[in-house]
Parts: sequence; C-alpha cells; structure tokens
Amino acid sequence: MIDSEGLSPVMLAFVLLAFSSSCTVMDVDPPSDESEVFTKPEPEYPKSELERRREGWVLVAYSVSRGGIIEDLYVRESSGNSNLDQAALEGVRKWRYAPGEQRELSALISYVSGQEGTRLSPKFYYQNKQAHELIDEGELEHASEVLAIARDDKDLHPSELAYSFLTEGRIASERGNTAEQLHYYRKAMLDDGRWLAREDYLDVLYVAIVFALDQGDFASAVRDYELLTESRSGRKLGKDLEDLVRTARVRIEADPSVMQPYAVADSSMTVKGNLPPRQYHTFDQQRQPGSGRHGMYNPKKSPSGGAWKD
Repeated sequence: MIDSEGLSPVMLAFVLLAFSSSCTVMDVDPPSDESEVFTKPEPEYPKSELERRREGWVLVAYSVSRGGIIEDLYVRESSGNSNLDQAALEGVRKWRYAPGEQRELSALISYVSGQEGTRLSPKFYYQNKQAHELIDEGELEHASEVLAIARDDKDLHPSELAYSFLTEGRIASERGNTAEQLHYYRKAMLDDGRWLAREDYLDVLYVAIVFALDQGDFASAVRDYELLTESRSGRKLGKDLEDLVRTARVRIEADPSVMQPYAVADSSMTVKGNLPPRQYHTFDQQRQPGSGRHGMYNPKKSPSGGAWKD
C-alpha cells in the first residue's frame, strides 16, 4: 500500500489504473425516510442493454410535489448510455411519496448485469495511456481531448468511465484545482465504488480523507475513515491518519452542526440483470503508465503544504 514517509507535501495527482477485480464503498448515502414513500417500483433494465451486458449508474434529481408526485425530473450524472438514462427516468417518474412539503431529492440508479470485476478494453487502455503521457508532457488540453474521445464510445463500460474520471482528476490537479480534483475522484467512486478495483478505491478514499481534513469537512473525513478502516488493508493504509481523525471527531463533538458529511444522493437502488457472468479481457494487475502512487503526498500536511493542526 502507500508509504507516507518521504512523500511530497505538495498536492500532486494520483490516478491509479489497476485492472484487477473486487470493489467496495465510497460515498455512503444518508438514510432516506422510506416511511414517506408510498411506492418505489424498480426501473426496468432495457432488454437491449442487458443482452449486451451494458451496465452503469445514473444519478437523477427531482422534486416531490406537495401531493407526493415526481416533478422536474432530470439526469444529473449520465451513465453515458442513453437507454439506461431513459429507463432510470421512466422508473423514478413512477415513484410516489406521502403528501407534505415540496422537496428536492436525488437518487442513484445502478444497472448490474451479473458480471463481476473491473473491465477495461484494450481500446480504452491505450487511449487513457495516451492521455497520461500527454499529462506528463504538460499537454493538458490535448489530454482532455483524448479523454473526451475515449468517453464518446457507445460501448464504454462503467469501469472505463470511472477510471476516466480519475484521469480527469489528475488533469485538475495539474491545473492546481483541488476542489475539481476531489469532485472527479468522488464521481469515480459513485455507485459504492463498484467500478474501481479495490486497491484503487482504498487509495482514492485515503486521498479524499486528506482533502476533507484540509478543507475542514470533518464529518466527511470521519465517515470516509470509517469506511477505509473496515478492511485490514484499509486499516493498515489509514494508520497514519488516526490522530488527525481523532482530532476531527473532537471538533465534531464540540460543534455537531459544523458540517454534514458529503453524500452523492438521498437514496439508491440497484437494478440487477439475470444473465450468467462471462469472461472479459483485462490487463491483469498491470498499472497505467504515467500514473501510479508516486503522486501521493504527505497526509500530515495539507495539499497547500501547510500542516493541519488542532
């Protein structure tokens, strides 16, 4: 995992492109008041997409009228697949809530066909590799263009979309935009980190904790630390954050209203297909050239280089 000794205090990007299976959780949705839901039918999995084993997540936003009807429904974060997006909209439009005050809500709809693991195609691998090489050369605009071409593929797998967000986070880092970098890292970890290899997920989660601490978002830092330390490897990785998180907990206890933890959606739902899994080509355990863990920085220093202290 990551050795924090001797690492630069300056925030650099780290975009990890492991091609192994397994995954876990990043953004934990706050519990929604399901007692207010009259009916919440599961959206349909479009047959055309299930047969092609096309998967993905769709983040939708909507208003609930005083009568409990869904209004102003739209796609906030697209899956990159218009059929999945449309199916999510049609499904959520049928939801009904208890009458009450008008509310603004969001929901994360995930489509899973039954296959397992992280899948990156050779085409995406080489396009993303080119983007990283361009970043190394300082050609950030060109790198963004290559990334846009890679995302334009109609058969783009959600794992590829997730890793493209990590690459975009690296571009944001090179531009010195920490907030945008964290934004793309969180987008990569949508859908409970399902589409990232486990080791990559833990590393990105580690960085999210450091960013949250540096920005004073103690609630998110504590929440993410608890997720990180659920596993043995995560506890080992986050050991050097113990004191910082302990201090963050003290801050929260002193002022519980300081900040609510970051959450991607008010509720989530997984639509599962019933096709048997099949083998996909992967680059077993290879890492993307031009990336890797060399971009990590000292977690006991802020991304700007200053020490974060009590």
